[in-house]
Amino acid sequence: MVEGILAISMVITAVIGGIIIILYLRKNLNIERMALIERGKNLSELWQPDRTSSTALHIGLLMIGGGVGLLVGDWLDHVADMREVGYFASLFIFGGIGLIGAYVIDEKKRERKEAARRKEL
Repeated sequence: MVEGILAISMVITAVIGGIIIILYLRKNLNIERMALIERGKNLSELWQPDRTSSTALHIGLLMIGGGVGLLVGDWLDHVADMREVGYFASLFIFGGIGLIGAYVIDEKKRERKEAARRKEL
Protein backbone atom coordinates (compact mmCIF):
# COMPACT_ATOMS: atom_id res chain seq x y z
CA MET A 1 0.00 0.00 0.00
CA VAL A 2 2.76 2.44 0.93
CA GLU A 3 4.68 1.60 -2.25
CA GLY A 4 1.65 2.45 -4.38
CA ILE A 5 1.19 5.80 -2.69
CA LEU A 6 4.91 6.52 -3.06
CA ALA A 7 4.82 5.63 -6.76
CA ILE A 8 1.81 7.85 -7.42
CA SER A 9 3.33 10.75 -5.49
CA MET A 10 6.58 10.41 -7.45
CA VAL A 11 4.70 10.56 -10.77
CA ILE A 12 2.66 13.56 -9.65
CA THR A 13 5.81 15.34 -8.43
CA ALA A 14 7.60 14.63 -11.72
CA VAL A 15 4.71 15.96 -13.80
CA ILE A 16 4.34 19.11 -11.70
CA GLY A 17 8.12 19.65 -11.77
CA GLY A 18 8.18 19.24 -15.56
CA ILE A 19 5.39 21.76 -15.99
CA ILE A 20 7.17 24.26 -13.73
CA ILE A 21 10.43 23.84 -15.67
CA ILE A 22 8.67 24.36 -19.01
CA LEU A 23 6.91 27.49 -17.73
CA TYR A 24 10.20 28.85 -16.34
CA LEU A 25 12.00 28.28 -19.65
CA ARG A 26 9.19 29.93 -21.62
CA LYS A 27 9.29 32.95 -19.28
CA ASN A 28 13.05 33.36 -19.78
CA LEU A 29 12.68 33.02 -23.54
CA ASN A 30 10.08 35.78 -23.55
CA ILE A 31 12.38 38.00 -21.46
CA GLU A 32 15.20 37.44 -23.95
CA ARG A 33 12.90 38.27 -26.87
CA MET A 34 11.74 41.48 -25.22
CA ALA A 35 15.36 42.51 -24.53
CA LEU A 36 16.28 41.93 -28.19
CA ILE A 37 13.27 43.90 -29.38
CA GLU A 38 14.12 46.80 -27.05
CA ARG A 39 17.67 46.92 -28.41
CA GLY A 40 16.38 46.81 -31.99
CA LYS A 41 18.17 43.58 -32.82
CA ASN A 42 16.96 40.83 -35.08
CA LEU A 43 15.03 38.01 -33.42
CA SER A 44 16.75 35.45 -35.65
CA GLU A 45 19.84 35.85 -33.42
CA LEU A 46 17.91 34.07 -30.69
CA TRP A 47 17.15 31.04 -32.84
CA GLN A 48 20.53 30.53 -34.49
CA PRO A 49 22.02 27.27 -33.19
CA ASP A 50 25.58 27.14 -31.92
CA ARG A 51 27.40 25.41 -34.76
CA THR A 52 30.49 24.72 -32.69
CA SER A 53 28.66 22.46 -30.25
CA SER A 54 28.12 18.88 -31.33
CA THR A 55 25.16 17.22 -29.65
CA ALA A 56 26.06 13.85 -31.16
CA LEU A 57 29.51 14.08 -29.59
CA HIS A 58 28.02 14.87 -26.17
CA ILE A 59 25.51 12.04 -26.35
CA GLY A 60 28.08 9.59 -27.69
CA LEU A 61 30.66 10.31 -25.01
CA LEU A 62 27.96 10.22 -22.32
CA MET A 63 26.83 6.79 -23.51
CA ILE A 64 30.41 5.51 -23.69
CA GLY A 65 31.05 6.83 -20.19
CA GLY A 66 27.83 5.22 -18.96
CA GLY A 67 28.79 1.88 -20.51
CA VAL A 68 32.24 1.97 -18.98
CA GLY A 69 30.65 2.99 -15.68
CA LEU A 70 28.34 -0.02 -15.75
CA LEU A 71 31.25 -2.33 -16.52
CA VAL A 72 33.28 -0.87 -13.65
CA GLY A 73 30.23 -1.10 -11.39
CA ASP A 74 29.81 -4.78 -12.25
CA TRP A 75 33.48 -5.36 -11.59
CA LEU A 76 33.19 -3.56 -8.23
CA ASP A 77 30.15 -5.68 -7.38
CA HIS A 78 32.09 -8.90 -7.95
CA VAL A 79 35.42 -7.82 -6.48
CA ALA A 80 34.50 -5.53 -3.59
CA ASP A 81 30.89 -6.66 -3.03
CA MET A 82 29.63 -3.06 -3.32
CA ARG A 83 26.15 -3.98 -4.66
CA GLU A 84 24.14 -1.14 -6.17
CA VAL A 85 26.40 1.60 -4.84
CA GLY A 86 29.19 0.59 -7.21
CA TYR A 87 26.87 0.66 -10.22
CA PHE A 88 25.41 4.09 -9.56
CA ALA A 89 28.62 5.72 -8.43
CA SER A 90 30.68 4.51 -11.35
CA LEU A 91 27.87 5.24 -13.81
CA PHE A 92 27.72 8.89 -12.73
CA ILE A 93 31.49 9.26 -12.44
CA PHE A 94 32.26 7.87 -15.90
CA GLY A 95 29.26 9.60 -17.49
CA GLY A 96 30.52 12.89 -16.06
CA ILE A 97 34.00 12.18 -17.35
CA GLY A 98 32.47 11.59 -20.80
CA LEU A 99 30.69 14.94 -20.69
CA ILE A 100 33.84 16.71 -19.52
CA GLY A 101 35.70 15.12 -22.43
CA ALA A 102 33.03 16.38 -24.85
CA TYR A 103 33.34 19.87 -23.36
CA VAL A 104 37.12 19.84 -23.78
CA ILE A 105 36.79 18.73 -27.41
CA ASP A 106 34.22 21.48 -28.09
CA GLU A 107 36.47 24.11 -26.51
CA LYS A 108 39.40 23.02 -28.69
CA LYS A 109 37.15 23.31 -31.76
CA ARG A 110 36.10 26.82 -30.75
CA GLU A 111 39.72 27.87 -30.17
CA ARG A 112 40.71 26.56 -33.60
CA LYS A 113 37.83 28.42 -35.26
CA GLU A 114 38.72 31.66 -33.45
CA ALA A 115 42.39 31.28 -34.38
CA ALA A 116 41.44 30.70 -38.02
CA ARG A 117 39.12 33.72 -37.96
CA ARG A 118 41.86 35.90 -36.45
CA LYS A 119 44.29 34.82 -39.16
CA GLU A 120 41.78 35.89 -41.81
CA LEU A 121 41.52 39.35 -40.28
